[in-house]
Amino acid sequence: MCSSDLFAKTALVATIAVAAQAISLRSANPSDATFADDSFLMGGLDDFKAAEAAREKYVKEHMARNIARAKAAHVYYNAKDVAAEKVRIEGEFNVAWLKAVTVHENAINDHDNAKESTIQAANEKRLAILAHLQATEAANKTDALREHALAAWNAAKVRTAEARETETAAEEAERSAAAEHDRTERELAAREGEEAAADEEHKTRDSNHTAALATKAQALATETAAKSKHEASVKAEEAADLAERAAARARAAAFTSHRNAVEETKAAMNEKAAALARAIAASKAVREHMQANW
Repeated sequence: MCSSDLFAKTALVATIAVAAQAISLRSANPSDATFADDSFLMGGLDDFKAAEAAREKYVKEHMARNIARAKAAHVYYNAKDVAAEKVRIEGEFNVAWLKAVTVHENAINDHDNAKESTIQAANEKRLAILAHLQATEAANKTDALREHALAAWNAAKVRTAEARETETAAEEAERSAAAEHDRTERELAAREGEEAAADEEHKTRDSNHTAALATKAQALATETAAKSKHEASVKAEEAADLAERAAARARAAAFTSHRNAVEETKAAMNEKAAALARAIAASKAVREHMQANW
């Protein structure tokens, strides 16, 4: 047997084997054919159509998974934007909160200063009242001394008049009572000296009384000024108290807003985490599907 006959027999056997394999493949289910291998070539046109149908099904599923991934990513990035906006709002709130706290603390300081001013004004008022009372007491004393000096002066004038009358009588009886004349003359001189001393004392007491009246007027003016200052301090204290209450209300409102902002921030962060988890799951599903069907 020549080599050409042997080659022909070998080719024939191979052809028969291929034909048998094709027949066995045709007997299989055409829906199992896919473009992932050469199974769509092992049968007829039905296998190719089945592979195309499988390919179309995969493409639809792949597109659906891509759409789901895009939606999940959109939700995730939207949640990120919302979280960033929450952070921005919280930052603005912190600035407003610190400003409200500063206003409140300043109002408290103003209130404390107003209280100190009120206390100082009250002390000045008490001192002015004390000075007024002391000046009044001094004026009363000078009035009493002045009245006493005036009474002494009047008594001295009466005594002087009496002495003069006595002198006149003594002069009429001088010839018969020279000794009595000398006595009454000396008494007259003494009484005139008393009158002059009483007059000087009266002038001194009158001057002291005028000075006491001036001191009393000055004390009264000081008391009036202290009262006015006290009233102004009371008004300032009331205004500071109102400002402090307004600042306290603003601070309470700011704290409520801050607490709400914190809750919203927490909710946004949770939504962001959930959206990220869904986006990761969707991307993972797409990759697994591609690995299994591509």
